[in-house]
Amino acid sequence: MVYLLLLVLFASGCRRGGTDWRILKLYGGTTSVELLRHAPKVQAFRLAPPGAAPKPGEVHAGPYVASAAPVEIPVDVVAELSAILVDPETYDWRRVKRDAFRPQVGLWFVRGAYILEIALDLETAQITAYAGEQPMGAEDFDAARPRLLALVKRVFPNDAAIQSLR
Repeated sequence: MVYLLLLVLFASGCRRGGTDWRILKLYGGTTSVELLRHAPKVQAFRLAPPGAAPKPGEVHAGPYVASAAPVEIPVDVVAELSAILVDPETYDWRRVKRDAFRPQVGLWFVRGAYILEIALDLETAQITAYAGEQPMGAEDFDAARPRLLALVKRVFPNDAAIQSLR
């Protein structure tokens, strides 16, 4: 009985201020999560294969440098993208993949000087969030991969590599 009570208390305490604690941990806290929900500017860009660290002024998602200029994401896509990224059901939480992380797409959620950087590996369904080149969190998103892939395909309609992902 005591264990059941503890389980119920733990389950009800999984949310802090309305946000699942795992989402807060993944994105490094409330400031980043609020930026995900209400970013005035969101950009996407293709990432070059892993290589040298970014130089000052280069567009990047963590240590991954952009291979092309960023594109502004349309408002309707931003709303859906934000909803997916802050939904705890998007992530696998209990699983750790052994697949190498080779992201194809970077995202910037921007408010003033604050930028939340996200790298997406759409082939292996993995995400890593960064503040500069410092990782904040990483997770698998197999459950949401089809939805995220569809959104990325809308953002990059003329990118053959993105369009060929299944």
